[in-house]
Amino acid sequence: MNSKLLLYSLAAVTLIACNQKSDESKNIKKLLEKESATWRAGDGKGHGECLHIQPYSRI
Repeated sequence: MNSKLLLYSLAAVTLIACNQKSDESKNIKKLLEKESATWRAGDGKGHGECLHIQPYSRI
């Protein structure tokens, strides 16, 4: 009984983890498309909104 529960739990966690990766990929592609479109259009403010400064991204 416990082994079946463990197996089903492991399968559920694996499916959830795989689904998150595809969502992240879609979001990254969408951001890159927006970033390149604003760069080509010369929209500095829109291009700046695509950037997210992190503490480790500064020198």
